[in-house]
Amino acid sequence: MRASPVAPGPWPLDPPPLRGRKLRVAVLGVLAEQKGAQTVITVAEHADPATIELHLIGYPEKDLPASAEDRIVVSGEYDDADLPGLLARVKPHLVWFPAPWPETYSYTLSAAIEAGLPVVATRIGSFVERLAGRPLSWLVDPRAPVEEW
Repeated sequence: MRASPVAPGPWPLDPPPLRGRKLRVAVLGVLAEQKGAQTVITVAEHADPATIELHLIGYPEKDLPASAEDRIVVSGEYDDADLPGLLARVKPHLVWFPAPWPETYSYTLSAAIEAGLPVVATRIGSFVERLAGRPLSWLVDPRAPVEEW
């Protein structure tokens, strides 16, 4: 399935309430090195599981290390058409795109935008252009240390 470009606005926003709950963070698709696997694993290993819940809506390209395995909820492989329903089921407070290499386009970013969810992404590639001016969207240096993420 080829996703169409996201319209430049107005932006639909429908984040779930956070007050008094764990921050649910979703990473979408195949968790591979070029998509930020090491960053996700490092954050999972260092984050307080009492305050942050990491969801991989997709699957890891390689087995997760034991130190992160119990800290990341993995949904498994999915069909593109099922992604909106999976996002609705997980109800993430934000969707995280930690890719250390530039993306030319991201259909999963389109899904997050269309779901009205806040986004945190690296400040490289198509994320910069596609998230320009969008509320509840943050861009982070791809070399940011785990504390910044």
